[in-house]
Amino acid sequence: MQTGLESTSGANYGAWIASSDWIDYALTRPLVDEPGGRFIYSTGSWHLLGAILTRASDKSLHQLANDWLGSPLDISIPPWVADPQGYYMGGNEMALSPLGLANIGDMVLDHGRVEGRQIVSKTWIETSWQPRGRSRFSGDQYGYGWFLTRLLASRPPTPAAMAARCW
Repeated sequence: MQTGLESTSGANYGAWIASSDWIDYALTRPLVDEPGGRFIYSTGSWHLLGAILTRASDKSLHQLANDWLGSPLDISIPPWVADPQGYYMGGNEMALSPLGLANIGDMVLDHGRVEGRQIVSKTWIETSWQPRGRSRFSGDQYGYGWFLTRLLASRPPTPAAMAARCW
């Protein structure tokens, strides 16, 4: 989020997804800051990362999501929006079920583990939560793919914790 390129999000989102080549459109935005400079949120940057992963792995982002998260978490990840070149959108539009999102959230809160198995590197989870920028709209800090927002409500206890309190 520090490419220096004009954002493809917000007011620019519609023009970006209406373009005939999302990757080219994102890469040809005018520089509005120095590369490595200020935080500029852009869904197009996430889409570029998804396309890079696809090309490097020779698997679609959908296949990678199923391999890395769907199968280990036993959740369904249906196909989602793809760009005109066939690259699945990186950044949003995944259409996960509430249960799927909850399973991913639980895995993240357990430092990348599910039932004792390491699904995502603990180091990556911890690194992703370190602030890297701040939204000029909300004031929230931003890590690697997360807005670091504190909610006032605490996390409800797990069924196991509730059962332990009953004894």
